[in-house]
Amino acid sequence: MAQQIVYSVIVFCFGASIGSFLNVVVYRLPRGKSLIWPPSHCPHCQHELSMARDNIPILGWFVVRGKCRYCGEPVPSTSMVQGSSTSGSYASPRTTLQ
Repeated sequence: MAQQIVYSVIVFCFGASIGSFLNVVVYRLPRGKSLIWPPSHCPHCQHELSMARDNIPILGWFVVRGKCRYCGEPVPSTSMVQGSSTSGSYASPRTTLQ
């Protein structure tokens, strides 16, 4: 049982990472921007996000309460919703197949 929970959490985190990357793709490709450079940044003040504090899928959005840590402008909830839906779709087959 504990092993299944740990595995489901790992799959959920993997799905959140995929969802976060897909959000980058959806935002940058139509604008002709690179997927690699520059690193993730605030769309308002252009401040580079810290990987350890600001750039954690889903959790990071809640930690900063939906606002940029540096300028205080609202961060679109679409990144959090995209990460949540993708991670849920990755984790739900694992939990329902048991």
